[in-house]
Amino acid sequence: MELDKRGIPVRDIEEREREFKATSLACHELREQHARESYSLYQMIGIFLKAPLLMLGKVFGRKLGVDLKLGLSELDRRNYKRKYRQRMGLFILWLIVFIALIAFA
Repeated sequence: MELDKRGIPVRDIEEREREFKATSLACHELREQHARESYSLYQMIGIFLKAPLLMLGKVFGRKLGVDLKLGLSELDRRNYKRKYRQRMGLFILWLIVFIALIAFA
């Protein structure tokens, strides 16, 4: 009713609603695709090898006023569920290996 008062044609409204639904569906499909995506074995090995540098940079970066990102918040924001779990698991695995090396050294 408000749009009729403003003189906006019904056809324009319907066209915009169709465009919005199409865009919304495409966005939903992209988020679903992101949720299923995972790292390759080589990427996981690279993340595991970089984990000590990233974690040390995160800890000491705060003291130096530098904010180093681990990349977890970006993965969560873009709905990369599997990649998020893989990266977190690699960080935890690295911590376990580090503690084991210290304990048995």
